[in-house]
Amino acid sequence: MLPFILALAASHAPPPEQPAGVAVPALSCDARYFQRLVNAYGAPHAWRENAQAGAAVADPPGELLNDTGVVADGFRHTLVVDKANDRQGYIVQVGGFAGMRRVFGPFPLRGCATAAGATGSG
Repeated sequence: MLPFILALAASHAPPPEQPAGVAVPALSCDARYFQRLVNAYGAPHAWRENAQAGAAVADPPGELLNDTGVVADGFRHTLVVDKANDRQGYIVQVGGFAGMRRVFGPFPLRGCATAAGATGSG
């Protein structure tokens, strides 16, 4: 009975807080745009998978657009800027039952002004 009570208490524990002094990186305006289009349930059906993206998205650092939240088999999406052309990007989707990885794009990146006044995609 005690293990059940402990498991129940742990499942209702508050989420861990962000450590003090650790800044969460701000998303670029391109990432904020794509963030509105994806969620833990997937990407828009109109987007076509790009199996030829290969080197453009290999080992992507990218900007995380969403996490899976409470969806056990959900998807997370990352905006990755093309290594050869910084004016286009890809959305990398990872997750699902088998941990599938799909790449969508390329999408044109409009770039945006940063807080320092410079322009770029992020």
